[in-house]
Amino acid sequence: MIAQDQQPRRFKAKSLVNFTAQILTAAGLPQSDAETVAHLIIQAEEIGSDSHGIFRLPQYVDDIRSGKIKTDPNIHIKSETNATAVINGDKGFGHLILKTAIDVAIKKAAAEGAAWIGINHGNLAGPGAIWVRDILSNDMIGIFDAVGGNNLVLPRGGSERLLGSNPIAIGVPGLKEPPIVLDTATTVASNGSIHLKAKQGQSMPEGWMVDYEGKPLTDPAKASDEFLPPPWRLQSVWVGDDGWIAGRGPQRCCHGPGCDPETPQHRPIHRRDLYRIVRLR
Repeated sequence: MIAQDQQPRRFKAKSLVNFTAQILTAAGLPQSDAETVAHLIIQAEEIGSDSHGIFRLPQYVDDIRSGKIKTDPNIHIKSETNATAVINGDKGFGHLILKTAIDVAIKKAAAEGAAWIGINHGNLAGPGAIWVRDILSNDMIGIFDAVGGNNLVLPRGGSERLLGSNPIAIGVPGLKEPPIVLDTATTVASNGSIHLKAKQGQSMPEGWMVDYEGKPLTDPAKASDEFLPPPWRLQSVWVGDDGWIAGRGPQRCCHGPGCDPETPQHRPIHRRDLYRIVRLR
């Protein structure tokens, strides 16, 4: 937890990329892969998604050490048609899996006009926004959504965690105008943002979480025992000079009673992603 009297320090993005790459390499990731992932992690910081930035580095290192993230995965196309593909991520680093998926999607959409790419056996890959932004320079619309493995959300009117909080990101090129990117979740606030609040020793705004009686919870230290509210709404919306729209959203595929992503029978399907692209011209 950050001490209340400790002032934040600023670092240049390049130094953070180098630092992150060194840590990932030391954890066992090949240097080229570590540099690719490091750039994407710091890119999340640069667009304001700090809950997916360097804050996640200890988690990634722990996941590598535990075997949840493979350092030498066989990321491959399991099946495909001209406009579709299913990619097996083989439990590799989520960022590397998504990068492979986008390359496949852009190639197929350029040839066929649209592409639909499914991904399984994946891992956390940062905010969806960085993935839909990648296709804008190709004059394509990108839609990304993910299903993670943790039960965090109450069904409306329920009292038991049965659903995940699953992000959705959409990128639309503006052609002659600035592009628009939407990145949001199906809950009020991000699970990652809540953990970030806890680490920073800050309280949560009312409405981010509720307890078993439906009362607002503002102490992020108690978040593991409580619920993310289910209404679909943006936690924050803003439009910048580049037409950017952002909403806080978690990433975290099994749901319902008896689903435990840490058990062997559920771990292989920990995360699934879906990526769709439509060519505009």
